Amino acid sequence: MAAVLRELPEPNDERLLRSLDYIWTQCRAAVYALIDGDGRVRLFAPFANESYCNGWPRPPASEPRPLPAFLELVQRRTREHGHLPWQRWWTNGGLVCNVMPPEVWGESMLPTMQLLLERSARLI
Repeated sequence: MAAVLRELPEPNDERLLRSLDYIWTQCRAAVYALIDGDGRVRLFAPFANESYCNGWPRPPASEPRPLPAFLELVQRRTREHGHLPWQRWWTNGGLVCNVMPPEVWGESMLPTMQLLLERSARLI
């Protein structure tokens, strides 16, 4: 672990801080990954901002129904509850998400993402 910590950027590295701040405020969730000079993933740290607000100027358009009617229809069909107000929605893989998963970060894809990153890093 000490070797991994030595490879981390300095805590006051301006580029790192700017990048993490951008992800925290604009993307809601991400994975911080550190790849060493030998193409090994040394750190794989998913994180998510549970208090994320999107900054959109208005709710997304919905067709063919107005947004409240559309959300009511979706709720009836999916039986999902706990829809967040539109200011807290986020996009993920081209989808607009409006229900917070119980663990804030949907963990189903993390092993796949880590494997993809590990294999891709070997090509560097």
